[in-house]
Amino acid sequence: MAFSERLAQGIFRFNRWLLHLWIRPTVLGADAEKLGLAESDQVVYVLPFQSSADLLVTDHACEAAGLPLPTLSPSFSTEPHSYFFLNKPEGWFGRRSPRQQSEEVHTLFAHQSMLDSPLKVVPVSLFWGHQPDREKSLFKLILSEKWSVTNRFRKFLAILFHPNHILVQFGEPVALSDVAGDQGDTERQVRSVMRTLRVHFTGQKQAIIGPDLSHRRTLIATILKSPEVRAAIEREASQEDTTREAAQKRANQYAQEIASDMSYRVVRFFHVLLTWLWNNLYDGIKVNNIERLKETARSNEIIYIPCHRSHIDYLLLSYVLYHNGLTLPHIAAGKNLNLPIAGTLLRRAGAFYMRRSFSGDFLYKAVFDEYLHQMFIRGYSVEYFIEGGRSRTGRTLVPRTGMLNMTVRSFQRDASMPICLMPVYFGYERVLESTSYRSELSGSKKKSESVFDMFSIFSSFKHRFGEVTVNFGEPLPLADFLDEELPAWRDNQDAPGFNKSVQQLSVELATRINSAVAVTSVGLVATVLLSSPRQTLDRRQLLEQIGRLAELARLEQFSGDYTVPDASAEAHLDDAVE
Repeated sequence: MAFSERLAQGIFRFNRWLLHLWIRPTVLGADAEKLGLAESDQVVYVLPFQSSADLLVTDHACEAAGLPLPTLSPSFSTEPHSYFFLNKPEGWFGRRSPRQQSEEVHTLFAHQSMLDSPLKVVPVSLFWGHQPDREKSLFKLILSEKWSVTNRFRKFLAILFHPNHILVQFGEPVALSDVAGDQGDTERQVRSVMRTLRVHFTGQKQAIIGPDLSHRRTLIATILKSPEVRAAIEREASQEDTTREAAQKRANQYAQEIASDMSYRVVRFFHVLLTWLWNNLYDGIKVNNIERLKETARSNEIIYIPCHRSHIDYLLLSYVLYHNGLTLPHIAAGKNLNLPIAGTLLRRAGAFYMRRSFSGDFLYKAVFDEYLHQMFIRGYSVEYFIEGGRSRTGRTLVPRTGMLNMTVRSFQRDASMPICLMPVYFGYERVLESTSYRSELSGSKKKSESVFDMFSIFSSFKHRFGEVTVNFGEPLPLADFLDEELPAWRDNQDAPGFNKSVQQLSVELATRINSAVAVTSVGLVATVLLSSPRQTLDRRQLLEQIGRLAELARLEQFSGDYTVPDASAEAHLDDAVE
């Protein structure tokens, strides 16, 4: 190696060391086994834009994960490095470069034809400030990742002010031989690979930072101008004997009452708060089937359909998604949660509020329908609970079809954005509201939520709440379901059997939620005790029944999505007793 090359590598290593004294990036997917990389595979990395900072972070992540380094020369050529950029430098102010053929990809195809082992291209996406900001402040917009190219100035400020909010995502390798197929023309092969990589980077960005959206004020203006809401305003003015201006003002008030106002600043606040809360409340959080969700999110808008056991549910799901590099959903919350201070914080974290009943208020229904429709057609991830309220017993409640009905109606209006419904199961060993649930099940009246309830959580720290499991179930593509159950849905807004199909959809989703159940030690012990005469057993019988029930759960395998802890009967009992 020439002296100049050794000097350049030395400078690069020093800069990488200096940068990582300050930043603490989150790295996802950097695992050779999960990426399907064999020792014999030849690996080349691709980054979407030319950037020295991106390369420094990627090289460090590869070394930490034991992957081949992008800055080292590959064994199959004399090239000085094993990486290339999909686009040219974007400039200090985000200038986009025109698409053009990549000389590096031409070279890779030339080498591939002479290799016995596969040559794989691993795409690496980097996000500097990895959640979208909804603030109007120019400074805060500069610091957050968004759909425009991350220019050098914003990247510098993100490194300076948000060193812990840098995300590195390794994507599924692209085998050149698979993409090229039987195409003999090298130019066509290169175009095919470039198109595949561009689609991957676009899908990855969609999944992680969400869609490219306008701010809340513009969104509300769009809602009020929609034909459906304008018709409802005219109807309100004529039937309620009021002026059109008064009806429009009321519609605007409804939209302001409903719409979320997500802020990255508040998301970061909740991240710190919830990290502290989980560490003090739970023994750990287990997440299963997250890779399937990531794959689905690359090409679909996700609507999360979780079971509802606790007020912790929506906080927990957002926390898990944030830590796995996925965009946070906008969450349908009851208007009863729009409390002073807490309601505003939840709205800034993505909550949008809805009344328990729309009965008799056609204008409110029109505004809410249009708001939800705008969420869907613009690509927001959305979360709502089909059980309506929290289950006090742990059993899944009979699903309600209100939100599903609005979802399907919206999809009938515009099916350009593919929607996938994602069932989610939360497995708690003990819920935070267990005391109030016992009181309500004993006949006491449900107490209304209060802002002072937040302070009662501190008294819970003296108790043990065990582990929490988050299981993502089998996703359900909405178009596929409707094609099978309601064939005329695309052509006929009032297709016969619509309500029946939505009801079947709700049952299917509830079934998929239950199929992703998390069996817990407390659940095993409680099931045995509740199934025994007088709910009493001696220790020997109890251990025997726990062991049999756990083994039955492991052997049954009614779906591949549920989880059973691998522990002895004694361990299950000791855990439940604690």
